[in-house]
Formats: sequence, C-alpha cells, structure tokens
Amino acid sequence: MSIHTAVTGIAILLCMAISVFDVQPLYAVGNVVRVKTIDFRGLNYLSKYEIIRDVPVKLEEDSIIVDVDALETVLSTSRMIKSFRVVEKDGKLVVFVVENKPAFLVALKKGSRLVPFELDDALNILSAGTVHADDIPLVVVSEKDIIQSRFSERILRVFQIIRYLRSNEVPLLREITEIDCTHMNFIQVKVNGRRTVFTCHSKTKHFMTINYILGHLDSKGSYPDKILVDDRMAASW
Repeated sequence: MSIHTAVTGIAILLCMAISVFDVQPLYAVGNVVRVKTIDFRGLNYLSKYEIIRDVPVKLEEDSIIVDVDALETVLSTSRMIKSFRVVEKDGKLVVFVVENKPAFLVALKKGSRLVPFELDDALNILSAGTVHADDIPLVVVSEKDIIQSRFSERILRVFQIIRYLRSNEVPLLREITEIDCTHMNFIQVKVNGRRTVFTCHSKTKHFMTINYILGHLDSKGSYPDKILVDDRMAASW
C-alpha cells in the first residue's frame, strides 16, 4: 500500500466492538489438546486475553482444553501479529509471537467522540477501537482530513515528521502526547507534564524549533500557556 493511501474500509473497522474476555464453550472438532498452562511469549502490545477470548477454551479441574486450530486461526488473522509459532511440550502450550509494531496512533474526531486506530509504517490499519501502544503521540484528525479513503497531504506530512523525529532520535518525540490536527489552518502540539501548547504548521523545522524551545523551557522551569511557532519567529503568551 502506498504511503499516500489510508486504508480502504476504515469506517467498517472503526465500528469494531471490543468484547470482554470469557471462557468459551468448546465446540471445536479439530486439533484439541489438554494442557496445564498456555504461555504467550513475545507480547509487548497485545494481551494474551485479547487473543484467547476468541478461542474455544474449556477449564476442566486443573487442566485447560483448547482448540489449537482455532487458536492458530485467531493468530493468523490478527493484524497486530506478524508471525507466530505454537508448540506443545510437557503439558504446556507455548505460543511464540512476533508483533507488528504500531508506527502511528490516530484518533478520528467524529462529533464529540474520538475513535482511535493504530497504523503500521505503511499506513495499514493494525487495530481499531483498541489502543496498544502508549509510547507514540496521538494524532487527532477530523473527517475532513480523510478524503476518498485517503489522508490529506498535511496529515501525511505529520506522519513524515514523526518518522523524521523517530529516525533521528529527536528527544521531542518522547515528550509529545498529542498532535491536534482538527484545525484546518494550524496544528497544536501538546507535551507531557507541561502546560504549554505549541501552535505551528506541519513542517519539520517547526517541530525542531519546538524541540529547542522545550529544552530551554525545561532548563528555566517556566512554561507559558501558549507558544506560536512559524517560519521566522516564536511568540509566547
């Protein structure tokens, strides 16, 4: 998928409901095993409950009866999982997982609601309605920024800025909590633990200026409410 393409069918994925984990009745007729434990390894973003909730499982005394075929189907259809391997040994079912790491966390503003979804670096949707990554900034977009299943150019520039900050290990990226793009003429950048809101445009040099200003503010321990950054200056009030 092109970097300039938002995933088709976004509206359907955004309506996905988040079910709660429960032990399901065992209907499977496939590869059913009885084990003492199920051990998931390699999970950094997904929880084991998010995986196992859709797998027929039965608890019987001190054992777990699980449909391995159904488990592998869930693993193979999860957008968050790049690869997996299931091994049964010594009464234990071990699931080795390699996850797809979310590159961008986006929230679509629909009226008063924010609907979150996570994207990989190629802008494929990894999850909708559920947030797994807490180490990347939230990019808030309006419905006007998704045109015919494509992100607007200014949102694509924001993604490019995040890529630049990440690849160059710019400290600012660790501090940004939110990039609000719902205003058509500017964006607002909020940082962790500071009251200052930065107003700028989707330009890399503006974010590099914010990185410098934030370091200066931290050294002084003083934070104005707002700072406007443009091509020639920065003004605070």
